[in-house]
Amino acid sequence: MYRRPSLAEARYTLGDSSIWEEKGVFWREFSRDLRISFPTSIPLDQDHNLVWPSHTLDSQTEPKLSECLKLYPGAETVIVTSGSFDGQNFHLTTPRDCEHVMLRVTLLSSIISAYQTLDGEFAQRYGALWYYADPGGYELDKFYNATDFWILPTPETLRPLLNQQADKFSEDMRAADEIWSNYARNKHEIRHQIEAEISPFLESGEWGWFPHEDEATLYYLGADGDGEVLELMYTDAALSRIRHLVRVAKKP
Repeated sequence: MYRRPSLAEARYTLGDSSIWEEKGVFWREFSRDLRISFPTSIPLDQDHNLVWPSHTLDSQTEPKLSECLKLYPGAETVIVTSGSFDGQNFHLTTPRDCEHVMLRVTLLSSIISAYQTLDGEFAQRYGALWYYADPGGYELDKFYNATDFWILPTPETLRPLLNQQADKFSEDMRAADEIWSNYARNKHEIRHQIEAEISPFLESGEWGWFPHEDEATLYYLGADGDGEVLELMYTDAALSRIRHLVRVAKKP
């Protein structure tokens, strides 16, 4: 199941108030000469959360990654993001579809800068298209490591790992799609059952019910008489929770 989020939702879920929308695409400024774009249609996971394109591979969970890339001395960790680079913008894509990759290479804390350039050995080996160096520095009283950023044509040595990630992503999405397909078939019936259970409290004005297409908000009186709020979706688990609340509320 895919859907298009709003700009407000994109900024909130990505935690970046600088994201903007242009011609129906969400953009993030990365540096003075690079912007990153996000797909307009975002898949949902099994918990109904948006699955934003992000890091595809990292060396902490995939030990073979540094070896596959033959990283230069001083590199401590690397994170790979899949995408397509047009010379000015990096468009995030799924791992199997990526023409290019962005590397975030964190350097050892003892190294301020690796002094890499597009003319260096690493860049020439992969035909690097873009490079940016964050020299590291002090953030309050804590030193943070220098970091190199690269955009490369996707190295063939990475394809097996990228394809593994693509297969895993596809499996996760198939499982989520199955859940949401079942949800779409059953949600209206369960919503009606929930509304039937709580109708006496709605009619008396004690509880507040604000339903939407896929989820609802219920304001109700808790065991101590204070106001409580429940965010729920139309599932069997939510119906069981509602029935429990109703039983508690009916007790003298």
